[in-house]
Parts: sequence; C-alpha cells; structure tokens
Amino acid sequence: MHRAAIALLVLLAADPLLAQRRGEGPTRVPGRAGPIHGVGVPPLVVRTERHQGQPIKPGPIPLPSERRAWVRIGTPHFTIFSSAGARVTRTIAHDLERLTALLLRTSDSFHLPETRTRVFLFGNSRDVQPYFDAARGMRVDAAGLTVRHGDGSTILIDTSARGGEALTPRHELVHDLLRNNVRPLPLWLEEGLAEYYSNAGQPILEHVSRMRPARMPIALDELFAMRYDSLRSASWDFYAESWGAVTALLRRDPHAFRELTLDLEQGAAVADTLRVRYRMTPRDLENAMRKAGAPASSLLSSGVTLKLEPQPLEYAALVFELGELLARLPNRLADAERHFRAARPYLQLLLDTDIERADALAREGKLLEAAQILRQLAPKMPENARLNLEAQAAGLEAAAHAQR
Repeated sequence: MHRAAIALLVLLAADPLLAQRRGEGPTRVPGRAGPIHGVGVPPLVVRTERHQGQPIKPGPIPLPSERRAWVRIGTPHFTIFSSAGARVTRTIAHDLERLTALLLRTSDSFHLPETRTRVFLFGNSRDVQPYFDAARGMRVDAAGLTVRHGDGSTILIDTSARGGEALTPRHELVHDLLRNNVRPLPLWLEEGLAEYYSNAGQPILEHVSRMRPARMPIALDELFAMRYDSLRSASWDFYAESWGAVTALLRRDPHAFRELTLDLEQGAAVADTLRVRYRMTPRDLENAMRKAGAPASSLLSSGVTLKLEPQPLEYAALVFELGELLARLPNRLADAERHFRAARPYLQLLLDTDIERADALAREGKLLEAAQILRQLAPKMPENARLNLEAQAAGLEAAAHAQR
C-alpha cells in the first residue's frame, strides 16, 4: 500500500468537513456522489406522520448522547444504525426486508432507491427529537420520518414511541418505496397505503373506531383534496379515513386498485376513477370503509430469511452519519459541520494506529496481514471510509494472490 493512498484515506475518514462553506456555491455531501437538494436532483422530500405546525427554537441541535450503545446491521436493502437493542433491531430489520419483498411484488408504484436506505433506530425520544424537528423545519409529534433525497433515502424511527418497533418502521418504508416516476400520489392514497401495510393488512382498531359515527369526521371530498401542508392532514381522523379507503378498495379488487393508482398518478379525479374501476360512488366507498374492521390475515410471509450480525458502531461513525443527513437539509449546514468536527478526533484516534500498522506490514510484503487489519477496522468507520478501507483491503489481497 502506497503512502499516498494511506494519506488520502486518512483525509477522507478523519477530516470529513464540508469542502465548501456558505455562499460558495452548491454544497456536496462528503463521501457521496450526489449533490444536496436543489442541484440537479429531485426536490428533497420529508415525510412524517404528524407535525404540530409550531416553529422550533433557533440554535444548534444537541449531539446524541455518548452513553448509549449503538450497533450497525447491513441487510440487502438497508443499512441500519440502532440504539434500540439487539432484539428490536433484528426484528425491525427482518420486517423491513419482508415488507420490501412483498411491496415489490405487489405494484409497480413501489421502487427501490439506487442505494441502500439508511435507517436510524433511536431507543430514546430525547435523542431523536432534534433530528425530527430539523428535518421537518417545525415541531414534529411522530414516531417516524422519511427523508427522500437525490442519493437515496434516510429513515428515522423512535422505537420507544407507541408502534415504534413494528408499525412505524413499516409505515415509513412504504413512503420510502413510493418513489413515483410520474407524480406523487394523492396524500390520502400514500398515507392510506402506509397505514395499511404498517399492520400487514390487518385491522387497526383505533382507525376502525373513528369511522363508526353516522358521519365521517372528514368528508370524502375534503379527504381526497387534502394537501400535506394542511394541519388537518396531521390528524388521526385523516390517517384513519385514508386507511379505511385504501383497505376497502384493496380488499374488494387488488387489480382494480392498481389501475386506480395509475389513474390517480396521471391526475384523474377520484370520483371518476372510482366509477370506472370499481363502479362505485364516493358514498359507496364510505359504506365500504365502515366494514374495514373485518378480520384479515397478515400479508407478511416468513419466506425471507436473514443472517443478521450486529456490529458495534463507534460514536464517531454515528455522529458522522447524522452529520451527512443534516448536510442534506435546508439551513442545517452549521449543524452538519458541528457533527463532522465532533467525529474527527474519534476517527483520527481509531485510524492512526491501525493504518500505520497496515502500511508497515504492506511495505514488508505481508499483504494479507495488512488486509486483515483494514477489514477489521472497516465496520467501525462511516460509510465512505468503510468502502475505501474495503477497497484497499481487496487490492492488497489481489496483489498477494498475484505474487503466489
């Protein structure tokens, strides 16, 4: 391994400050190929279950606690960072992969991001709340949040909240995979799908109870026209009725539902596509919604098997990953830089000794031993440094085999 390559690796991992500052043109996230929101990529989209519409306090957000233990798990479609404990982390990872397999079989509306989705599982509400609020730009009252950006998606989950270990991760996954090529789905349809699959197609009793009165809390014409910036779209009534409408339609005719979804993606009126695809009026749909509480079996099969091996996540790696998320958000560059600076001394401490040992072994011709050190170091590093370490290790291994 050449000294120049070692020096470059150290710079990438140990000094991940943003290369550009405010006012110096578009900012790029360190270690990522894509630019931040607004520069040649689809607009940044932040989806969360509920928000209060209240401004957040100005000033820097606190760094996560150093006292909590974090782990990293890699699955075929997700990189998961978790302080929720091994059991909860494994369960959620398995759930996400099972639901991904189901959704991709179900409809062409669901699309995988080009890169693995990054999922942060916070075991404590106090740690996650600043990131919720920073991402949404206002006070958030939710257990989960999804940020879609030009380089993939990031999901934040509060596993200590009600539903945070099962329903919320599945709900946010639906938002993640609804990366439509034509136009976003109507809000009621997207949230209804997210709620429907969050409980694997089974009834959500709290939602059922909200549709029992003689009149729906939200009239269907208002429900269908609801926009994300409406405060009423954050109400439980909106989520209940959206779930009820999607559940009633999916159970009646899944094929017709796919056609209805395509119609709505093209901008068709809900009443028109209901008439064409289902021969229903909105009044018929309302009556069907009241029956959405009928028993149903879980849609999630046990066919997905995973070998999950949580790896300890160094505090520096956690802070770096959260810094990358903040760097993608409007007006959060200063917070991102604080996170990157906080990560630097920890990364430097980890890297110095092992990188020098690997370099010395490589110069002595002990290439496989040098590669082993880098592979042991890689899981402790942030994503960009990990990939560089693994690439360097692979190069050493190839060189060693070539010498035989």
